[in-house]
Amino acid sequence: MNLQEAKAIVGPLRRCEVKRLAANLADQARRSPLDRRRLAAARLILRHK
Repeated sequence: MNLQEAKAIVGPLRRCEVKRLAANLADQARRSPLDRRRLAAARLILRHK
């Protein structure tokens, strides 16, 4: 997954909103495959400066 794909998965969010999304998804005990993909996308966006 590249940065462009990650942004398409997460949607048009500001960096602080992506951070909150990642925190919420990481907090969930049971994640669907879609949630895992969104979490991976959010983390990729946050890693990229």
